[in-house]
Amino acid sequence: MKIIITLNGTAGELDRKDLYVDDTDDASVAIHDAIEDWILSPGDTITIREA
Repeated sequence: MKIIITLNGTAGELDRKDLYVDDTDDASVAIHDAIEDWILSPGDTITIREA
Protein backbone atom coordinates (compact mmCIF):
# COMPACT_ATOMS: atom_id res chain seq x y z
CA MET A 1 0.00 0.00 0.00
CA LYS A 2 1.24 3.52 -0.80
CA ILE A 3 0.53 6.31 1.68
CA ILE A 4 1.11 9.97 0.89
CA ILE A 5 1.64 12.35 3.80
CA THR A 6 1.65 16.08 3.13
CA LEU A 7 2.52 18.97 5.44
CA ASN A 8 0.59 22.06 4.36
CA GLY A 9 1.13 25.63 5.52
CA THR A 10 -0.67 28.84 4.71
CA ALA A 11 1.51 29.22 1.58
CA GLY A 12 0.82 25.68 0.34
CA GLU A 13 2.69 22.39 0.46
CA LEU A 14 5.76 22.49 2.71
CA ASP A 15 6.86 18.84 2.63
CA ARG A 16 5.64 15.52 1.30
CA LYS A 17 6.56 11.92 2.04
CA ASP A 18 5.54 8.78 0.17
CA LEU A 19 5.49 5.58 2.22
CA TYR A 20 5.15 2.00 1.09
CA VAL A 21 3.84 -0.41 3.75
CA ASP A 22 2.53 -3.96 3.66
CA ASP A 23 -0.22 -3.91 6.28
CA THR A 24 -2.18 -1.52 8.51
CA ASP A 25 -0.16 -2.24 11.67
CA ASP A 26 3.03 -1.10 9.99
CA ALA A 27 1.25 1.94 8.50
CA SER A 28 0.64 3.76 11.79
CA VAL A 29 4.22 3.26 12.94
CA ALA A 30 5.61 4.31 9.55
CA ILE A 31 3.45 7.46 9.51
CA HIS A 32 4.52 8.44 13.01
CA ASP A 33 8.19 7.89 12.16
CA ALA A 34 7.88 9.88 8.92
CA ILE A 35 6.39 13.01 10.52
CA GLU A 36 8.33 12.90 13.78
CA ASP A 37 10.77 15.62 12.67
CA TRP A 38 8.11 18.02 11.31
CA ILE A 39 7.54 21.15 13.38
CA LEU A 40 4.03 22.56 13.06
CA SER A 41 3.16 26.24 13.17
CA PRO A 42 -0.31 27.66 13.78
CA GLY A 43 -2.47 26.98 10.72
CA ASP A 44 -0.37 24.04 9.44
CA THR A 45 -2.16 20.81 8.57
CA ILE A 46 -1.08 17.27 7.81
CA THR A 47 -3.00 15.23 5.28
CA ILE A 48 -2.66 11.46 5.05
CA ARG A 49 -4.14 9.53 2.15
CA GLU A 50 -3.82 6.14 0.55
CA ALA A 51 -2.84 6.13 -3.10
